[in-house]
This record gives sequence, C-alpha cells and structure tokens, in this order.
Amino acid sequence: MKAKVVAKDSILNHISAQFTNLNVEAFTNYIRGDFNLLQLKPLHIDSKLKAKINLADIQSIYPIDSVQLKGDLDVNLNVKGILDRKAKKYPAAQSDLVLKNASVVHLKYPKIPLDSIQIQASISNPNGSAKGLAIRFNPIQFILAGSPFKLSGSVNDLNQIHYDIKTHGDINLANLSKLFPIKGVTMSGTISTDLVMKGSKSDLDKRNFKNIKNGGQLVAKNLKFGAKIFPETFQIQRGTFKFYQDRLYFDDFYAAYGKSDLALSGYIHNFLHYLYNRHYLKESKQTLASEFTLKSNLIYADEFMEMLAIYTDYKYRNEMEAAPVVIDSITPQIKEQVKANNSKGVIWIPKTADLVITAQVKKMQFEAYKVENFSGKLIAKNRKLAINKAQLDMAGSNLAMDFTYMATQRKLAHITAQIEAENFDIQRAYKEVPIFAEMVSMAQDAYGTASLNYFIEGALNQNLDLDLKSISGGGVLTLEDIKFKNFKLLNQVSKSAKAKDLENAPFNQIPIKTTIKDNVITILPTTMKMAGFRGKLEGQVTLDAHLNLGFRLGLPPFGLINVPMKITGTADDFKIKVGKYKEDGAFASESELKSDLEQEKMRTHTDSVFKTVKTDSLQVKQMP
Repeated sequence: MKAKVVAKDSILNHISAQFTNLNVEAFTNYIRGDFNLLQLKPLHIDSKLKAKINLADIQSIYPIDSVQLKGDLDVNLNVKGILDRKAKKYPAAQSDLVLKNASVVHLKYPKIPLDSIQIQASISNPNGSAKGLAIRFNPIQFILAGSPFKLSGSVNDLNQIHYDIKTHGDINLANLSKLFPIKGVTMSGTISTDLVMKGSKSDLDKRNFKNIKNGGQLVAKNLKFGAKIFPETFQIQRGTFKFYQDRLYFDDFYAAYGKSDLALSGYIHNFLHYLYNRHYLKESKQTLASEFTLKSNLIYADEFMEMLAIYTDYKYRNEMEAAPVVIDSITPQIKEQVKANNSKGVIWIPKTADLVITAQVKKMQFEAYKVENFSGKLIAKNRKLAINKAQLDMAGSNLAMDFTYMATQRKLAHITAQIEAENFDIQRAYKEVPIFAEMVSMAQDAYGTASLNYFIEGALNQNLDLDLKSISGGGVLTLEDIKFKNFKLLNQVSKSAKAKDLENAPFNQIPIKTTIKDNVITILPTTMKMAGFRGKLEGQVTLDAHLNLGFRLGLPPFGLINVPMKITGTADDFKIKVGKYKEDGAFASESELKSDLEQEKMRTHTDSVFKTVKTDSLQVKQMP
C-alpha cells in the first residue's frame, strides 16, 4: 500500500489524500482497492474499494465495550467525480451495499435489541449527472425490540425526482432514541407506517395527479418531544397523517404543549412539491400552502412565546442576513440571546408560510388578557398574519374583531385592529383589558354599560409591547347607561358651575367620537343631555393624562344659561377656568417607533416603485 496526505495550506477543505493498492485483512475480513480524496469540500473523490466484513469480528480487532454487533457486510464502492449539490454536480458511481442477518445490542439496554437487519442498497450514476443518479433499497428492514419495520423503493433522476417508496411497520421512538441518542433531544411514543408513494416532481409541478400514486397513512400515538427549542414538552396524544396525490392530511390529531391543547384537522396542499422545490432544489419562491381547522379548550399563549421567539430569530437570520444560521448548532446561543434584552425580537412570519386556520378556542390567555369562546379565521401569508371576522368574549362582553400583524424589522412590527363591542360592563373592561384602561382612564370612576367601535394601528417593540405613542386611529365610544362615582373632574365641574345634581347625573346614549395620533386623543365636539343639564365637550387628552378640554355646561331649564369652561393640567392636578377651549399643538408627541415604521413603509414603497417603473423611453433595472 502507498499512502500520501497533502495539506497545501491551513484550510481543512483543501486537504487531499491518496491510498493505492490498499489491502487490509483480518481473519476472513478485508478492505481492498484504491482511495483518492482530491478535495474535502466540495467533495472530490476517485475510489474503487471492495470490503467484506463479519461484524462480530470487529470486537476481536478493535474492542468495543458498549455494543455487540453481528452480521455480514459486503461493500462494492466505485465513485469518481465531484459532489456539490449547490452546483448540481454529482460523481459517476456504481456502488452496492449488502448487510445480512445483522443485529445491534447495546449492553446498557439489552432488552432493546435491534436485530434481523437486512439491507440491500445500490447507487448508480453512469454519466455523473443529476438526471442519471439512481438510488435503490430493496429492502431496508429490521426488528426493534419486537417491532418490525420495512422500507423499500427507489429514487431516480434528481432533476425530476421519480420516486417509488413503500414503508410498513412500527417504530418505538423511546427505544430508538436510547440506541441512537440525539444530543439535547428526548422523545417517546410510537409511529406506525403503511405508506405507498409513487410519482415524480414533474407530475407534481404539472398537477398530473393520475400519475401520482401517493397513499396510505402514518399513525402517531403518545408522542412526546423535548428539545432546547421547546421550553415545555410537546405531546401528540394521537394523530393520523394520510397521503393522497399532493396533499398531506391531518386526521384525528390531538396535541398538547404545556397547559395548552390542540385538535387539528386539515391538509397541506403541496407538501412534496414544497419539499422538492424549496428544500432540495433551493427555489426560494416556494410556499407551504395549508388549510386547517383548530379546536382547543385552552391556549396559553405565553407558553409559546419563547419558542416562537427562538424559531423566528433563527428564520430572520437565515432569510434576511448574509450568513445563514444552522439551527442545530446555534439554538442554545439563540436561546440565551433572545433572553437578553438587547437581543429580543418580534415574531417573524416566515415568507414560506401560506396558512389558513379556522379556529374555535374555549379559553385563551396572553399576559393579562383573558379571552373566551374565540372563533375566527387566521391567515398567514406574505409575511403577514391576519385574523378575520373574529368573535370572542372578553371582560364579560362579546367583541367582533379584525386584526393584522406584520414584522417590518427584527425589533419592530406593525399592527392594526378594528374592534366592535356592544353594551359591555365598563368597570370590567377597565379592570380586565389593560389597553382600554390606558386609553380610557376616566373608566376608572364609571359604572354601567358602554359600546365601542374603534380602529387603531401602531407599532410593537422588541418585547411585543404596544408603543402607545405610535397609536393612530379613531372611532366612537358610546356611553349607553353610565354613572360616575367619585369622578374628580366631574365633581369639580359641577362645583365650579354650582350644579350639585350633575355629580350623580346619568349619561345615556352619548356617542363620543375621538381620533388618536401622536399620543393625543382628540375629542370631537360632543353634545349631551344629563338630568336636565345640557353639555358640549371637546378637546385633547394625552395618553399620559395631560388635559386640554373645553366644556360648555347648559344649566336648567333647557340649558339656556351656558357656562364655558377650560380645563387644563393632568387628571390628578387640573385647573378649571371660565373661558373658551383652544387646541394646543404642543400636546403632540411622536413615537420613535412610529418614525421607524414610517421610514420602513417609505422604503418598501420606494423599492416597489423602483422595481415596476417602465416608460416607452426608459427601462429601470430591477433591484436584485
């Protein structure tokens, strides 16, 4: 044997090695032939090797304390060329592997034998092309602790991917993970398969479903997964996955994560098409189109947030930054970074998502918000999440809501919400809905029922908190049947006007129209009747409780005598003077996040215009 190893520089990928006339023998076992590694990456190899090994003899040649091996292995390896998937280069090959009557017994788990292993596989590629590559396995089969499993079939032509695959059998994941552990991952449960899959990528692309023979099912029972990306254990009590043409169906699927439970049914439209085009051929425009119905007794959203933050941070880096991130190696680091304040980010909707979920949830909780009887449609597409025509109960009242969410930067997201609620208990809303308490501070001293029809939009920061200064919008808050108790402002107004009865006056059917922008709620002129009094309210209130209000009180009878008042200061320390209201432009306080959001909208709009501008005399080149 002649051996030669060359390292022409310090870069490991440039190493080369040559072994000619290789002849290694031990007992009746041997490895013979030539092995020539021209480059490590991309792999460039020229080798002809034959091997015949009795696995039981390995322990006599090289002691292995933890595993007992048996079986006869025959290998015929003939490979020449470059393997570079990105460049779609493949070596010429004619190789065979046969393993007969093999078994693996881990001495730590003697009651979990992997035996009756039979493998007959071959790889051929006469001309060294993606089209000429053919992989056959007839079969791969084994018995794991009494449970048999068999896989057979072939894959040909990596351009059009002709496949013909059959699987049948059961796998106990707890047993499998003990024999072949994955660092940082725990799993248990059983998977039973009975699948037949036959077709090609070209037929999937052309939707020639008569040529696609995908069928059978995969059944999961009592699956439990633990991993660094999951703060809680993910469980699948049961679930059936069925394949038909280009669809993967979810049937009788019940899962749990922490305190939350999920029942799913539906399908992924283009599972194989997506898998081939995006993950194998790396075509980035492919999306995963899915439609599901979801039912749940409880979704505790806080449990999902850390997992989503870790996952979307990884997706953001891969999609938006130059250097891709390998999630298996980076997950622990990402997890620690996401926990650090300066590394938190908003939830990033993957560009591959094309998802529709029709949901019914009995109870849902996110931070201080408690929701019951939620029903609505969730749509994730084009990096945007929308909730359409949702109905839900909050603070004892039914709400109708439309909502959108879109991350625009790693630490910035834009939301919109249209909310309608009728005859809700204003005290419960103040105590149970934090954003209502922030925006309608006078509700602290109000008792009775009110209605709301309001639209807002704004920015979420990296902690997914709504930046109040970024909110803009408008709508109507109607005081249906309200009385105030110990409302300092109303009491002071009644005292200033010498109208004691005003303190206990009911406010009925009074619509208060407002707009909000730059931290200022502007109250449009609102007329009202209260127990013989007449009133007209207008002015400005900031979200940090500064006041600039005008109130004209008409005294009984018929409001013929008017007392104009100007109210300034804060909700806790205000002054009332006789005089007319005047708008104060200095009240406005623009959010820094809102400014970032406007710049992002402008940048996106400019990019869009730049890509599409065309005239008869000018062609503008598209940005890459």
